[in-house]
Amino acid sequence: MVGGFGIVSRNDQVLKWYMWSMTILEGFSFSRYRVISMVYIVDDIFDLVATQEELSRFNEAIKMWDLAAAESLPSYMISCYKALYTITNDIADMVRKEHGLNPINHLKQAWATLFDGFMIEGKWLSTNQVPTSEDYLRNGVITSGAPLLFMHLLFMLGHDLTEDNNDHILKVVSCPAKIMRLWDDMGSAKDELQEGLDGSYKDLYQRENPHADAEKHMLDMIAGEWEDLNREYFSQTKSTIPPSFIGASLNFARMVSIMYGYDDEQRLPALEDYTRMLLF
Repeated sequence: MVGGFGIVSRNDQVLKWYMWSMTILEGFSFSRYRVISMVYIVDDIFDLVATQEELSRFNEAIKMWDLAAAESLPSYMISCYKALYTITNDIADMVRKEHGLNPINHLKQAWATLFDGFMIEGKWLSTNQVPTSEDYLRNGVITSGAPLLFMHLLFMLGHDLTEDNNDHILKVVSCPAKIMRLWDDMGSAKDELQEGLDGSYKDLYQRENPHADAEKHMLDMIAGEWEDLNREYFSQTKSTIPPSFIGASLNFARMVSIMYGYDDEQRLPALEDYTRMLLF
């Protein structure tokens, strides 16, 4: 899919996975970020490999959350399903042992929500349906993969999702996810040599507002998300969200412009400089 974690494989993608994980939360074990690679794999299956009928069966199997449900899938989907199932359950077990929480139902639901988002994008594409920019962005926040990542991260940090903090956490998570989606949709699909079949917020907004400056509008929206995220950070004494979680959200958002700052040669010079500074 255009945007989000799921992008066509290029030489810089492994570096992006590594550095983004490294900067979200200092000192966190990289093995706990395996969920990121699974988002990439699932997204490529939806975007590049499977038929709509196969994807529908894949989607239903995820909702069932049972290895037996995957038996009728194509072999490559079975491998993906087993890996996704195993990694997610491993993370849930890790959280249970370290923090006394059992987040598996929340994690299963996060995957089901992501798959549903991919299915919506696929339906738009297969039926030549043009969504409104608002509908596209609402779904694009989900398919960015960021909400799923942060759901895992919340529990790995030892925090729970409750009726009291649920809406607040979802609001905070939507900020970096929307920043990521909007920044990506300002042009990185082209920069990453993608075909851009799924459209972008920029194209849809320009279609609806032909005389407007779409890029300025998107930059203003990004600035608004940053204001909301900073407001959360500086009001932590009144917040129901743990500081470590808000800090991870900020770090994620800080890296967006670096991760999508492609030059004319489809390279990421800022990321390369950042990597040299941190690792060499």
